[in-house]
Amino acid sequence: MTLADKIVVLRDGCVEQAGRPLDLYARPANLFVAGFIGSPKMNFLAAVADGQSGNVLSLRLQDGSQVGAICAQTLPQGTPLTLGIRPEHLSVTRAGQGSMDGEVVVAERLGGETYFHIRVTDKSIVAKVNGDSDIGVGAMVGLQFSAEQTHLFLADGQRAG
Repeated sequence: MTLADKIVVLRDGCVEQAGRPLDLYARPANLFVAGFIGSPKMNFLAAVADGQSGNVLSLRLQDGSQVGAICAQTLPQGTPLTLGIRPEHLSVTRAGQGSMDGEVVVAERLGGETYFHIRVTDKSIVAKVNGDSDIGVGAMVGLQFSAEQTHLFLADGQRAG
């Protein structure tokens, strides 16, 4: 990504998406591209549509948590979706003060940054935070994110909206 003006993401000999690297990062066409571009890779959580007001879609996660995501496409209630959030777009806060809660199961302290692997619902997701965080393994934390920094994918893996 750092050396190219344009990249092409291939899977099994088929073009999944082509364009400027930052365009693919900011608006991946499907789950494959979303998981391929970026390091660490994008987090994915199963969700269902639970109402919509304008372009803000309310989502219900497997644990019953309600979160919001931006979606220009109108989706009926109950539509199965995959919510994508990049690790650098998650903020870690106190349990009960975020969009969802989870337990820190791994803390990778790399100096200038720390990667927390946090169990949310039945999955482990990664949050990339400042390196001087004193949160430890076993801590219950809240995770915050902006609806504008989320990605939604339909059951067929294609981007919603």
